Order: sequence, then C-alpha cells, then structure tokens
Amino acid sequence: MKIPRVEKIVIMTVIAVHADISSYDLGMIYMI
Repeated sequence: MKIPRVEKIVIMTVIAVHADISSYDLGMIYMI
C-alpha cells in the first residue's frame, strides 16, 4: 500500500512539528 506524496509530506510535517523542528529547517529540507 503506497502512501501518496502529498500525504507523506503532511505526515513528515506533523512529525517535525511534534519534534519541535523549526519551519525554516523544514523549508530547507524540502527545497533540496
């Protein structure tokens, strides 16, 4: 069962927020 790309990004964002990672760092990760 494959996870849609958009859904995967949402899950990653939720995990990152819960891990208290700054949105700036997230942006840098997704820009790569």
